[in-house]
Amino acid sequence: DPAMVHLALHRFGLARTPHLDVITADAFDTIATLPHHFDLILVDLFHDDRIPERLSAPATCVHLHARLSVDGLLLVNTMALDEAGRSQGQAVRDGLTAAGLSVRERVPLPGNRVWEAVKRRSPAALP
Repeated sequence: DPAMVHLALHRFGLARTPHLDVITADAFDTIATLPHHFDLILVDLFHDDRIPERLSAPATCVHLHARLSVDGLLLVNTMALDEAGRSQGQAVRDGLTAAGLSVRERVPLPGNRVWEAVKRRSPAALP
């Protein structure tokens, strides 16, 4: 969403961040083709109040893992407004864990679940 990118760059000062690559594209079409690794990946995908089921698919989770730098941080925002949303969020967590990421939950606002995932050199729990 170009409006969200503009807000992040200018309202929060990210435009002054050195070495910042902002990619606005369909995540599912783009993640497998990116040529380099990222220290930070933010995923905030919704259709109405649901996340796409493809987000928890093994291929998507493996591609996210592959594009994340060692000790890089992946943040995935999911909804937890009802049991269906909580179940979808848990499926994302399970997919990221199965892909080899260390995952823990963050809850910034009521109704949201944010999964924080880190790619480690060797299996280890998040601090």
